Amino acid sequence: MIPSLRSYLQSLGPFRVRTPLPKVIPGKVVLIRMDMIGDQVIFGGFIEEMAKAWPKTKIALVGRDNQQDIYQNCPWLAEYIPVDAHNSKSRTAAYRRIRQFKPDWIVNPMACRSLFSDRIMRYCYAPVRVGWKAPPHEQDYHRRLAFDKFYTHQFPQPDWPVWLLEREKNRLLLEHLGIQAEETPPLVWTSEEDVRFARDSYEGAGFRPEETAVCFLGASTSIKTAPHLKSYLARLSQEFNLNILMVGSERDRESSDVPPEVSAEKWRNLCGRTTVLQTAELMRAARIVIGVDSGPAHLAAAVQTPHVIAMHGMHFGRFLPANAFSSVIINPLSCYLCAGNCRFDHIYCLSSLPYELFHQAVSDALQKTSERARIYRPGGAFLNRIRPEVQPRWDPGWINPAASELITIEVD
Repeated sequence: MIPSLRSYLQSLGPFRVRTPLPKVIPGKVVLIRMDMIGDQVIFGGFIEEMAKAWPKTKIALVGRDNQQDIYQNCPWLAEYIPVDAHNSKSRTAAYRRIRQFKPDWIVNPMACRSLFSDRIMRYCYAPVRVGWKAPPHEQDYHRRLAFDKFYTHQFPQPDWPVWLLEREKNRLLLEHLGIQAEETPPLVWTSEEDVRFARDSYEGAGFRPEETAVCFLGASTSIKTAPHLKSYLARLSQEFNLNILMVGSERDRESSDVPPEVSAEKWRNLCGRTTVLQTAELMRAARIVIGVDSGPAHLAAAVQTPHVIAMHGMHFGRFLPANAFSSVIINPLSCYLCAGNCRFDHIYCLSSLPYELFHQAVSDALQKTSERARIYRPGGAFLNRIRPEVQPRWDPGWINPAASELITIEVD
């Protein structure tokens, strides 16, 4: 029986598996991770914990074709299966490679399942096919509901608190699979070549790493960018005597050039000139990382360098603050938790962030460590200048007080 037909028959009532997960450790597992760079870094701890708990299990990962280099030094993967989910030939090739791997289990750890990750469950057979069950309030719920029948085992998503990090959801899924892990931290695996690249880059720029801020302006989508961040970086460079090393993609290169108010000797633009792993090593050596919510923020968390990150309210609490090295700058408004449905041309909760928050967050990060993440929000007369169509808003349930401290900065 061909695999896709077998999967379809098992989706029907009499054939569908309704038993608990097998207690036998699988010999081969396929994991699916079809999201952005930051999500891949967050997922590193999941892979490592699974590999340590099941040392004889061969693990393959299905991921985006442009993100394979993130895993090139990962010691736990037997195979990486790259795919362009928007290309039918690429999808077909990925299905073929998954079948050739002959997995005992296929695990979809994505809480927000993608169409392609669901299609894998339909077109690729494994005796056990595991994933989260979509909650009714989620977008595309009915589409996901139609694919539920192709999973042999699903776990419900309870009413998770806003502050529950994505990596904690990864840990909970491991628990469902029978793997106990205290945490699943963000991880990135670099090489000696990446370390040498970072060292040579600092030497070539004439920068001492302990006096350098690695910074980035770009994000996965233009709506997540902070319009004033470059001018703020120029002020921070002058006030804290920091060298600025800009990183990001080629599309960020022009916008990341040295501003006129900063000496060219204190600003270097490496956008489009570094890999993800090289960027991670640049951050590991740096004194501080400053940027906007994006994949590089999770790289900074993975290498445990203090980082100050301007964050929007789309999915506040789900991805940042990542750990005790995180300082998050926010302007919480009545439209927070909008899931990306912003009503403004530029995301207003980012474009309205006052400089005073950045100054205080960078000052604190440079001077002292903390056992908890720091979250900075504005207070004072500044709140009277908020646009009338939105109002300041704060809900204590948005943060986990055991992991984060909220700091209000009075702004005139």
